[in-house]
This record gives sequence, C-alpha cells and structure tokens, in this order.
Amino acid sequence: MKREELASKLKGVRAKIAEINAKEAPVYATSSKYIPNIGYVAEIPTLRECAKALAKVKRYFNAETEEAAALGIDESEIAADSNYLGHKLAVWQKDIQARVDELKDAELLTKLEAAEKTLSKHRTQDDIFNEDMESIGDVLASI
Repeated sequence: MKREELASKLKGVRAKIAEINAKEAPVYATSSKYIPNIGYVAEIPTLRECAKALAKVKRYFNAETEEAAALGIDESEIAADSNYLGHKLAVWQKDIQARVDELKDAELLTKLEAAEKTLSKHRTQDDIFNEDMESIGDVLASI
C-alpha cells in the first residue's frame, strides 16, 4: 500500500468497524435450550463448537427419521412433529448460523481495530489535518 492510499483505507476500516458495531445482537429462539455437552447457542465460544452443535442437532433428526423407517413409519408422517428440545431443525440452524456470524464479526472486528491502530500510527500531518477539517466541514459550511 502506498502512503497516498492510507487515508482512504483508514476511512474504509473505520466505516467497517462502525458497521459491525451498529449490528444488533441476535435474538435466539433457542436461548433457553441447553444442548448437552455443548451449551446454550448464544454462549458457544468457537466456530468449531458451532459445527459440533449443528451436527448434534442434525444427528437427532436423522436418528429419528431412521428409527421411524425401521418401524415402517413414513418420514412425511412424522416430519411435521419433529423437533429437538421444542424447536424444529430450521430454527436450530438459523440460531447456530446467527452465532457463527456473531463470532466471525467479533474476529473481524479485532482485526479491523488492529489495522486501524496501525494505519493511524502512520498518518502524516496532512492526513490528520484533512481528517480534522472533514469532521468540522459541515459546521464551517454553515457559517
């Protein structure tokens, strides 16, 4: 990257940080449901644990379908009633995906904040002056 690009890159980084910070925390439909050996979806600490949680939930639904077939019950007969801890598979997938997105945003935010710190450290006096003038430009224009 060239020094001339620094100001625009810094603006882009700050805009992305603001965008991530402006996102509302997801509301989990399964918030009160504890997945054994995993925990609550909203508290899953890593992406790998999210994958394990979804695998565990899907395993339940697949096992139920297999057992129904073994009993001679058609999958379509139980599909409407199928749930795990009171929620359908689609709800679990949506909540786990929301947690994955939340974890990815947190990771990206950490990287963006480090990039902002590095870029800010290398600004020139002209960059600082231009940035300050942009921030008060609307006030000066009204005078």
